[in-house]
Amino acid sequence: MFPSLSFTRRRALALIGIAPAAAIPATPPPAAPPARAPVRLLWTRVNGEAYYQASESLPTLTEGAPVILRREPDNAYDRRAIEVFDMDGRKLGYIARMDNSAVARMMDAGERFAARVSRIRPDDNDIRLEVDWLPA
Repeated sequence: MFPSLSFTRRRALALIGIAPAAAIPATPPPAAPPARAPVRLLWTRVNGEAYYQASESLPTLTEGAPVILRREPDNAYDRRAIEVFDMDGRKLGYIARMDNSAVARMMDAGERFAARVSRIRPDDNDIRLEVDWLPA
């Protein structure tokens, strides 16, 4: 009766002008998100300079110099203590207790930070820091 028609989906798509799925080029993988800029979280002072090696470090410490921050959760006086070291490993003191809460919690969660000296007054061992959060 009717002639045998071999009708497939591929042929139907070709008849209406749509290329089959196999011919559609794959989309490129999404590009990696751009690195996010550091966020200034804190301007603070270093406490306890008189008890540590700040006086040894002051002659070579300059404004803008990077410092190392390290959590000290077992500190007997402050469970949110954050130690501050110069790049030679000399302990300068601690981030002021009144300012360390948010940074300590973020450090405990694995967040990264960069800190640098923002001001130095050698006559009274006053060291001020800028602390930046480095978002992933």
